[in-house]
Amino acid sequence: MVLGTQWGDEGKAKVIDYFSPQFDYVVRFQGGANAGHTVHVGEKKFVFHLIPSGILHEKVQVVIGNGVVLDPGCLLEEMESLAGEVSFAGRFWISNRAQLVLPYHKWLDAAKEKKSKNPIGTTLRGIGPAYADKVERLGIKTGDLFLPEAELTERLEKSYGFLLKKTVWRNFFVTGKNLLLTSRIRNVLFKLLLNSDGIFFLKEHRGHFLMWILAPIPLLPRQILWLRMHWLEVALGSWT
Repeated sequence: MVLGTQWGDEGKAKVIDYFSPQFDYVVRFQGGANAGHTVHVGEKKFVFHLIPSGILHEKVQVVIGNGVVLDPGCLLEEMESLAGEVSFAGRFWISNRAQLVLPYHKWLDAAKEKKSKNPIGTTLRGIGPAYADKVERLGIKTGDLFLPEAELTERLEKSYGFLLKKTVWRNFFVTGKNLLLTSRIRNVLFKLLLNSDGIFFLKEHRGHFLMWILAPIPLLPRQILWLRMHWLEVALGSWT
């Protein structure tokens, strides 16, 4: 596992890129698009915000886990920037329980930062507000995108219906809904989603395991017995 303890810029991406060929999976298990992982391959420079940097190694499977707060627009931009450089087919996966970052989260992030007498210097990517919704069991997850439109709208209204009460806020609700209903986003994610409840059983059957993000901790001893290697990527610095 790679963890940053100095609030970023410690060179995690370099370490992950160096060791990735020795592992079957590289799993991003938390964080969001506020992260910036830079990898140099020859004269080429790659900057990752959401996609695990292990994607540069063709034999490695990469996973965005359910602990990540996912900005769908940012994900599409990143995938497009890597088009022609890496192959995503059959080796890039996203948990169906990853929390989505919506326009409202970015607005709230910026508003709180501006209002605060002691701003903390966030990246204004909506990460904090999205995690707050995740903890409160609110918001939309990647798997929700494939619900019938009426049911998806109902879930949006349950979490963010208060935005409709004021004209000045209404646009954030409408923009978020339109984003989630965008066929381009749904088409891309449909090919990448993993069922977080069932995927570790599939991997167990094949002699593989996704540790910590898609499988319970008690399964770790069996993973060790199988001598399978998995590389877990964390986006942010940590503190105790």
